[in-house]
Amino acid sequence: MIEPPRLYTRQYFQLFIAVILYMTGLSLQVHFGEYVAYRHGSESTLGWIMGIGMAGSLLARPWIGSWVDQLGTKPVLFGGAVVAGAAAVAFRLTASLTVLGGLQIAATLANALFFTAVAAHTAHLAPPRRRAESLGTMGMAGFGGMIIGPALGDWIFARPLPETVRFTVFFMTTASAQWIAAGLIATLRPPRVEAGADALPEPFFRALRTHWPGMILLVGATFTLAQTIPIRFLERFAEAQGIANIRNFFFAYAASAIALRMIGRRVPELFGRRRTLVMGFVLMAGGYLLLRGVRTELQFFFPAIVMGAGHCFIYPSLIDLGAERFPPAQRGMGTSIILGAGDAGFLAGYVGWGQLISGAGFAITFQVVAGWVLLVAALYAWRERRAIFAQFDTAADR
Repeated sequence: MIEPPRLYTRQYFQLFIAVILYMTGLSLQVHFGEYVAYRHGSESTLGWIMGIGMAGSLLARPWIGSWVDQLGTKPVLFGGAVVAGAAAVAFRLTASLTVLGGLQIAATLANALFFTAVAAHTAHLAPPRRRAESLGTMGMAGFGGMIIGPALGDWIFARPLPETVRFTVFFMTTASAQWIAAGLIATLRPPRVEAGADALPEPFFRALRTHWPGMILLVGATFTLAQTIPIRFLERFAEAQGIANIRNFFFAYAASAIALRMIGRRVPELFGRRRTLVMGFVLMAGGYLLLRGVRTELQFFFPAIVMGAGHCFIYPSLIDLGAERFPPAQRGMGTSIILGAGDAGFLAGYVGWGQLISGAGFAITFQVVAGWVLLVAALYAWRERRAIFAQFDTAADR
């Protein structure tokens, strides 16, 4: 009897720790709006800086997947972490809001390289039926970094330091976390790939046409469209409400997602990935409606718990449903295409929500976000109704 391959190996947990470190540096950047405000920028300015930055990821998407498939996941992971740390240092060296937008191009390119390679590497480490579980467990590393980064940022900005010193410490802490992650990645072994993964990959646009993922692209874009609020605008919302710290939100958000991942890591397999995805979107929308009523730091807990639960259910199913449309030789390209749809959502969210917040305020913006998320969830549920309403037959979901 052949023993099935193990999922949770030393190599898996080495990558897990590297992701925690990278995400610690990245989630520190929820305080990036403070730097933009220090340079006399508004929420609209912040949105445009982040939106311009998405060009680094969007323009490179046709090649990122090919780089992962042809070079291997390890070089792309390493390069992403090194470039991300360098971008953080460069942020501190400029006072120009225009230059900040240009540097964000490098930062988002680094993030695109890193997360595409993480998803592909993690999928290659897992047996086929446990890919969603593997991606979900690796996502717990991201949530761990999400707890550490904002709390560390709150601590840095609460220190009685001159502004110039405070921002230097802030950006150098980001760079240090991401460069340590690069050091861990440098000693990873390349993963084994599935049979057929040595086939010659197709060009990007031909692969996209041949293996078109369908409505899952809109779902991916909607997920990140919603995510732009906590990633970049939550700190501005807290400032407007006179709330000093945002760590409670990210602690509750990540703790909720981690607990559900641990308890229900096989929910996508047992309950069905499409049902899990729709359930996650409903929870995410509910969290945004609850966020409207937050007036104190303590009140961040409940909407964060609901939104964290939604994120937990959405991400692994979303990535697995999109990437499975592509053959093993193009798993990196398939993952990159799904994440590219997410980049489009980030672009629309950063610019759109920045403008809406400046013009109509946070409460209206949260309502619009929740309404759009629910609409897309309903459209997807109708489009996939045969699998979603098939008497809980998970075979219909595979």
